[in-house]
Amino acid sequence: MIIENTIKFGHGTIVVGADRYSRTLTLEHTEPPIAVGSKVYPEDYDKLAKHEKLYFQYKQDMRVLMDDLKKVSAENPIIEFRGYIFDFTKFNPESVRVLEEKLLLAIMGNTLALAC
Repeated sequence: MIIENTIKFGHGTIVVGADRYSRTLTLEHTEPPIAVGSKVYPEDYDKLAKHEKLYFQYKQDMRVLMDDLKKVSAENPIIEFRGYIFDFTKFNPESVRVLEEKLLLAIMGNTLALAC
């Protein structure tokens, strides 16, 4: 769920995506909930109700977010990033894993572009 500036993970309502070419991480609030950590195929995505979608363009602070994600736990469930609260209160390691995986794509896309 995305409520104002809070993104609530662990409920199965945030679809995480990344585009390595535009170096963008996307977080989209969708319904109904799906299994946390599961892959969303285009035919399944088309059936979801879409609400709010956030875009995070690559900047150096994404590396700090990656470091912060490695510290997320049931005891340490909150991260602040670019004015948003990433809320992992309903802690599920799969939520963190998926976000790390997609964040890395956005970061590496930038690194690969620089290497050209």
